[in-house]
Amino acid sequence: MDLENKKPLKVIILLLIGTALLLVLHRYGMNTSFVIDGNSDIQIDPVDDRLSGGVSQSSLTREGEKLILDCELSREYQWPYCEINITFTDLTNEGDIKGINLSNYSKIGLWISYESEATSTIRFHLRNFNPNYSTLSDPNTIKYNTFEWVAEKQDYPIWVPLSSFRVANWWIVENNIEIEYMGNEFTNVHSIEIATGSAASAGHYRLVVERIEFQGKLIKQNHLYLFIVVVWMLSGIIYILFWIVSYKKALSAARYRERELEAINRLLNVKSQELENKITRDPLTGALNREGLQKLFIEGAIKANRTDGLCIAFMDIDHFKKINDTYGHAIGDDVLKEFSRVVSENTRSTELLARWGGEEFILACPNCNLLEITAIAEKLRRMIEANEWPEGISVTCSFGVAQMGEESTEDFIERADKALYSAKAQGRNRVVISKGAHW
Repeated sequence: MDLENKKPLKVIILLLIGTALLLVLHRYGMNTSFVIDGNSDIQIDPVDDRLSGGVSQSSLTREGEKLILDCELSREYQWPYCEINITFTDLTNEGDIKGINLSNYSKIGLWISYESEATSTIRFHLRNFNPNYSTLSDPNTIKYNTFEWVAEKQDYPIWVPLSSFRVANWWIVENNIEIEYMGNEFTNVHSIEIATGSAASAGHYRLVVERIEFQGKLIKQNHLYLFIVVVWMLSGIIYILFWIVSYKKALSAARYRERELEAINRLLNVKSQELENKITRDPLTGALNREGLQKLFIEGAIKANRTDGLCIAFMDIDHFKKINDTYGHAIGDDVLKEFSRVVSENTRSTELLARWGGEEFILACPNCNLLEITAIAEKLRRMIEANEWPEGISVTCSFGVAQMGEESTEDFIERADKALYSAKAQGRNRVVISKGAHW
């Protein structure tokens, strides 16, 4: 993470704070509840075993918020019962059965008291309708999510986790329920039943229901955790995408800057080369000047030792002053440029031509011996004499050649200069060899 860019750090801090706030809020808030009592506008009826052939009788009265069921239980029926039936849907409706969804609640509070001649249990059923196994024609196919307890042995009210409800085994067997539907379900609760115990003896029973309260969270804990994970993952993905885009932009900018710098460097190299040429090259002929040739000697660009061999030809255009006086300096300049061209085009790339001054030139030949430089000079002398010059001028050249021995550069050039002087003294247009310290 770029320390200079604090936005990602701020986002992480906000996510941490938001996560902590959500967890605290969910722990101590986000509560929801659903209450049923005697004042509820819901269909509430007494039911007993007379529907199944028994003779037990029940009656329901309301006293404010209380629901009071009085039951005279008889053992004439094998499984006698009396119950309070709280119905949320009408099974006679031909449309879809839409009960209430209690799956978002986690526990149920029961303010239920029991008065009986003998100790007995209370049964509490949440009946869930599922079209995969329930039918309108047979109410017994509506699932029994059951919880049964001894009221005298429990606190008042009693709080029961919905996860404690079990599906009655007899109902599973009787309806041949598939494994995937054997667990409890609260997504479409059709009715609630509060009944006498499953093993109740004959006698008088009174069930008093003050309140039934379902409690839960507006958002389930697992849904909240999933939401937090998704938010973190999306934030991470967005950050990665943002980082990729930023990286590509930075890379593009860096490449653009690199190209700019390369262009600047090329320009600087050109300018540097132009400056170098101005310093080391003769602007008229394009050949090296005296400083350029001396620089190559000093830097070792031209090897000068007895093993490799280094030779030079000191050249002077014959009667050049007369050409200038007769034809003018412009023609004289053309002659100098043509001279440089003839020599350059008829020598190797490793052989360097330099204008020493005026009409004097030096041709430096690395890896060359005295015989080879003499042959080169003679070849150039003939080509210069035979060349077509401006204004039809006849131009010749004198040469002094030398091979470097155990001597300084200055002494070496001076020997070649003396050989050139000798060529001019002997009538010009010739090659004279310096036979001094060449070995």
